Amino acid sequence: MKRVNALAILAFILLLPSEASAQYPAFAAFTPPSKEYVVQSDLSEVTNLPNVPEQGGRGICYAASAAVMLTAENGLKLPEDCTRYTPDKIFSPYGLVKPFGEEDSGSHEPLADEGGSAINALNYAAYVAFGNPSLECSSKDKTMPDFADNDDGSIREYTMWNQVYNIYENLTNTVQKINFNCQACIENFFHTHKTAFSTLKKIFPNIEEESVSFLRLMREPTYRDFVVKLTVPMKCQRKSVHRGSEGYKQLGRILAKRRQ
Repeated sequence: MKRVNALAILAFILLLPSEASAQYPAFAAFTPPSKEYVVQSDLSEVTNLPNVPEQGGRGICYAASAAVMLTAENGLKLPEDCTRYTPDKIFSPYGLVKPFGEEDSGSHEPLADEGGSAINALNYAAYVAFGNPSLECSSKDKTMPDFADNDDGSIREYTMWNQVYNIYENLTNTVQKINFNCQACIENFFHTHKTAFSTLKKIFPNIEEESVSFLRLMREPTYRDFVVKLTVPMKCQRKSVHRGSEGYKQLGRILAKRRQ
């Protein structure tokens, strides 16, 4: 009986007028708009903000967005002329690549598990870190100058990050077993892996050429922590959205609305 019904349905479909098959279904979701319909949006161009570096080959567009918003809030609420901001007054996106909890910080990818939400990055800056490095200290031309003019995420930069990732993966398990109280062990590790250190030093010239510093760098618990240490030097002066400032209060109001 079921087979008869199926054949009857198939026969009915085949007997439909041929022009019907060329028509769109009657469902509104599948009905295309007329050719005369033009989608046009209102565009608002902001021209008074300083340039923030692009993400390059790291995939941190969310952090770049957060850096722009933080810089804009300072210019709007202090108030200051954002167009005259020097690098020491511009928030660096590279300091906002770790806005998540420890449970999310692991990674098995060469891009340090980047990607996320600009709102999470703002939450991190406003409620956890109360600040962020400026471009004066944490920017490509300061931390990795050989790639400073390479903001398009090129194959060359992507290849470099794979190389950095492989160095971390190859050494991090070994370095965890080294006793920090054994200076001879530290020196032996440093000299054994001097090629790896030289590769990192060429890319990130700011890292210290000391055996203990190299050991600490390679002992970072996750690859993302490792990359942050390479791209955000400890000596960086921090730009802050101060808790008592009008800019900070405004940022808090924005985040509160997003939570509702």
